[in-house]
Amino acid sequence: MGQFIPTRESCDQDDPRKKFQWVFVAWPFIGDETFTPADELLEKWSKRLDDVALVDADRLRELADESGFIHVDQLPAPKIKLLKPNRGPNHTLNGATGWVDVDEPEPEPVVIDDLSLRTRYEQEIYAEQLRYHGVIPAEEPKEKTARVNLGPLFDPAEHTPSTVNGYLMGCEAQGNDAEIRRVIAAEMAGKHRDQILRKWPGV
Repeated sequence: MGQFIPTRESCDQDDPRKKFQWVFVAWPFIGDETFTPADELLEKWSKRLDDVALVDADRLRELADESGFIHVDQLPAPKIKLLKPNRGPNHTLNGATGWVDVDEPEPEPVVIDDLSLRTRYEQEIYAEQLRYHGVIPAEEPKEKTARVNLGPLFDPAEHTPSTVNGYLMGCEAQGNDAEIRRVIAAEMAGKHRDQILRKWPGV
């Protein structure tokens, strides 16, 4: 059974839950279809329009004097306001969006840190937190792989200190600690150059 069709004349203009029900009759829907909400929704939607102080044209005419003027004091004041989310995207799917009392204070804006102004140590703390919360993937553990020496062993005595240090840095990047220890041992037993041994203490 269909529901009673509200019209402006049949809607009690003194009842916020009734006064605007007629606005929502036969709203455009899918294709050429129209949609009229159930009574419960009509009451809620009518009150929402009243809470935001909507006034229809016929009501304005009723408020106007014989000269057609309306003083602003005659108009209703809004009871609620739309509070946009102060966190997350500015999107309708953000559940932080909602209507609140018109006197509700605005939340403090969230300030996003500019990480370029942070120290490297502080940046690493942020990165670790992001990994913990799954925002960035955790680093995969490096697998130890066998290395095959296809040529003669690197002899530090045959190279300059800068070349030796460069070779050792490459070994360090590969995680080849055994080769670093071998080269340092050969350097200590050979030329024993401070430019190399000072850079790799305790190896």
